[in-house]
Amino acid sequence: MNIDEAIEILEELKEWIAPDKAPFTQSAIELGIEALKRVQAGRPAAPSLAFLPLPLES
Repeated sequence: MNIDEAIEILEELKEWIAPDKAPFTQSAIELGIEALKRVQAGRPAAPSLAFLPLPLES
């Protein structure tokens, strides 16, 4: 499996998870996708959390 395939799998998984039922899981998947994209671009895997809304934020 390569990084593109892993990103694709995570994006498909994200579609199956309802954000209102599992907000932390949704955020974790988004972080994973962002980390894989950063590694693929040759940057450190630790993404900035600034773009993610807090899970129970209204």
